[in-house]
Amino acid sequence: METLKKEMTGRYYMSHESQLTNKQWDDLLTSVQQLCRVYWDPSEELSRQILEESFLQPFKAVTLLIETHEDAELVELRTLLGGFSESESFLDYLEEGYVRLFINDRGGITAPLYASCYEDEGNPQLMGQAAVGMLKRISDLNIRLDEDIHEPPDHLAIQLEVLYFILTQANTLGRPKQLAAAAEFVQACMRPWVEAFYARLTKETRCRFYPLVTRVLLSILQMVSALPESCTRHRSQ
Repeated sequence: METLKKEMTGRYYMSHESQLTNKQWDDLLTSVQQLCRVYWDPSEELSRQILEESFLQPFKAVTLLIETHEDAELVELRTLLGGFSESESFLDYLEEGYVRLFINDRGGITAPLYASCYEDEGNPQLMGQAAVGMLKRISDLNIRLDEDIHEPPDHLAIQLEVLYFILTQANTLGRPKQLAAAAEFVQACMRPWVEAFYARLTKETRCRFYPLVTRVLLSILQMVSALPESCTRHRSQ
């Protein structure tokens, strides 16, 4: 049984059956890994990593693989991050935005990090069908959550960890079945509610980091959704 942890590690390389190069697979996996960390609580280590020049590079490489890609969000993100000279002030910025947007705010939380909260927008609740479905999917994949994870299973960061796990299988095993599983997971469990999640963040002005990085996330999910079709087309050429 595999264990999902908050700090994912490891490098994986593609099989000959996929159309992605080793570097492209590495960028895709790194992008998912970094996005997973973004939606956990901000930390000193995370704030330092985000301010490093290398943080945006895998996102840029992956979005270039999408025919209809737009890199305006990455340009704005680069400009935003360039405005912080040290990680301490950036951490304060992230913590204020994270708590206000996702955890607790006097005027109401802008965008909960749980898929269940988007099943009935008029009456959002935790541990809905999305959470039940994630528990089953995690069990079917023969993985378990690490003991330091105390969030419901439909938390965005947990879903990204599961996606990372499935993509790792697709990469190491190199089989169409695993690619299809990654695309199905994204289409059935992530894209619909992440699109609604992003819509709630679009008007955010005080902490632009989270709406911008969520738009990048949607681009990554779009690419993963298209992987099986792209690989099939590649093999038929």
